Formats: sequence, structure tokens, C-alpha cells
Amino acid sequence: MAESGSRNLDVSALTWMVLLISIAAGLVAFFYTKDFILLICIPLVIFGVYEMFSSIVKNHQNDQFGTNESSVAVFWGFVIVTIGGAGLVFKYTGSLIITLVFALLMGAAYMAFRIFRK
Repeated sequence: MAESGSRNLDVSALTWMVLLISIAAGLVAFFYTKDFILLICIPLVIFGVYEMFSSIVKNHQNDQFGTNESSVAVFWGFVIVTIGGAGLVFKYTGSLIITLVFALLMGAAYMAFRIFRK
């Protein structure tokens, strides 16, 4: 039981470290480019990718509602990456159509991941 608690503490500390590193990366990008979109989108993409990969170490046992920590982490990771990535795609392409296609592709990637994972 103590090992589970220490593992959760380690994951929590790692999550805070990644969050701070992603914010620092956004600040560095903003410092060099003076673009607020990078200040927001880069931390979202970095933290979303971390959240997707952190699902590997999270609890895979379903709770009373049929969900588990791992599935929730993957879902929110994809959502965060999609929002941050869509901002970056729009910034560099200037096209709303390409941004919507990116968001749809991310949704399809999530569905494929969920089907493959089962």
C-alpha cells in the first residue's frame, strides 16, 4: 500500500515538473518571437503529450462508472494536444480549414488509439 502511495507522489511530482518545464518552454518561445500564441500553445502541446504518455503508469482498473485513470489521461491528453496543436497549425498556416482538418485527424487518431488499445 505504501508503494502505491509513493508511486502516486512520484507521478504527481513529475506532472508538476513537466508543467513547469512546458511553461518555461512557452516563455522562451515568447521571449524570442514575441508571439502570444506560442506562449499558450507550446505548453499545451508539451503537457498534452506528457499526459498521453503518463497513462502508461496510471491505474488501469475500471471504477464503478466503467472508466479508469489511464483512459481519462489519454482522453484529456488528446484534447489538450488538439487544442494546442490547432493553435499552432492556425498560426503557421492561417487557414481555418487546415486547422479543422487537423482537429478531425486528432479525433480520428484518438478513436483509432482507443480501438487498438482494447
